[in-house]
Amino acid sequence: MGEQWLEYLLKQTRMLFRIRISDSNKLSKRRTALKGKVVFAH
Repeated sequence: MGEQWLEYLLKQTRMLFRIRISDSNKLSKRRTALKGKVVFAH
């Protein structure tokens, strides 16, 4: 899913959506990247 598409979804105030993130997907913010299973560990 592209960044532009996510920005569009976030701007739609009445549109509900969910994003599926698997445990092997990497989530990054600037220089840091973590796997989904680390970010959402309980």
